Amino acid sequence: MNSDNKGKDNAREKAAVNRRAKTPAASNSKQNKNNKKKEGSVALSALKNFGIIFAACLVIFGLIASFAVALITSTVDDILKNEKDELESILNAQDGDAQTSAGGENYKIPAGESFTSLFVVTDFDDGYFTYYPEGDELDKIRDSASDKAMGILGAGYKTVKARYIVLIRADKASREYTITPLASCTRVCTSSGYMLLSDVYAAFGAEYFTEKITALTGISPDYYFFMNITEAADFIKELGSFNVNLATDIYSDGASFGTSKGAYDAVTTALPPAEFIETEKADDKKDSEETTEAADDGDETEETKEKKERSEYDVAVRAGNVTVSDSNINALLMFENYENGIEERCDLEYQIAKGALARLAAMPESEMLSLFGKVCSYADYDEFGVELYDDGKINTNMDTAVFAKKTELIAAYLNFSINRLDFPGKFITNYFAPSLTEGTTFMLDYKLPPDKDKE
Repeated sequence: MNSDNKGKDNAREKAAVNRRAKTPAASNSKQNKNNKKKEGSVALSALKNFGIIFAACLVIFGLIASFAVALITSTVDDILKNEKDELESILNAQDGDAQTSAGGENYKIPAGESFTSLFVVTDFDDGYFTYYPEGDELDKIRDSASDKAMGILGAGYKTVKARYIVLIRADKASREYTITPLASCTRVCTSSGYMLLSDVYAAFGAEYFTEKITALTGISPDYYFFMNITEAADFIKELGSFNVNLATDIYSDGASFGTSKGAYDAVTTALPPAEFIETEKADDKKDSEETTEAADDGDETEETKEKKERSEYDVAVRAGNVTVSDSNINALLMFENYENGIEERCDLEYQIAKGALARLAAMPESEMLSLFGKVCSYADYDEFGVELYDDGKINTNMDTAVFAKKTELIAAYLNFSINRLDFPGKFITNYFAPSLTEGTTFMLDYKLPPDKDKE
């Protein structure tokens, strides 16, 4: 019995041992399960974060790629568009069709080649000066005349001077007209030494004068237009009036035009040298008598003196806004005021050219051709001479056929930009010293190829 009880006790102990042995194992298993759950949760969280980051990266890179593609596409499109526009521009220029300018304005390319012209007005006027020696006769007078007889103004005769000098450039490629006024007092070097441009014409003729303009500016004019002042009034009647702004009053003795101090280069006689010398003695006597009378008048005021000095000069044109007409065109073209340098005179030259071109450009083609036929005469340099002074027309190397090719380009003046180009230099006392190196370099940008329309 005791043996049975002992056996039962042993069985209970074994069972208890077994329970104790099983309890930790169960606990470990539960812990492992919990650990596995935690590890799975962490992995899932990491995966979820990776997915979010990856998705964000896709969005960002997608936006960048989209922007880059748009930028590249736009750039390529612009390049192709520019090339296409350039090609169309070239084709249109060849065909004469409508072209889009840099400013976006559509316009029809005018017919005719771009060109440069030289416009010159001389002071020849046989209504006031009847003795104009030329060639050998002029050389003989110069060689034989004394310094007193010659003086600064000449011995009673008048040489024909170039007083109004303007270069005009018409460039249809840049849609631009440029106007360069040149002062007649510009000093240039000639085979006879330094001389003013105004005198180069009288001394050497039209061809040499034009060559000197080319040497000065570096621009060779395709066409030249030489007009005597006697033709100016009829020209303005045909062309029509326009306005200019005059900086100062113009005084005149009837033949010459200048400032209140006296007409520039005034010559009050126009006689051959022999007659001039006799007249000069009579004038000297008269001046001496007037001087004596003035000396006896001790009460004479400065105002009275100035009035006497100016009494032979009348105001031809008042300063301000002036309507150019056949009655004042001579004074405006011949006026030379260099008291303030060349600015006032060159500005007036520019305004006259600008106004005249605007009037010409506004004409219908038929009227342009009619005007050209009335006022212009075709002439080569070797035809210049006495005929130049009495033919009553503007001498030019542009014939009617060539002018007809230029009418569209002239009409385009109203739509082109207008620029004034002043030749650089410095005014010294009574002449303008041009800066040749700076000037020719500056003008080089405005040099056009020779006109293909020229025959």
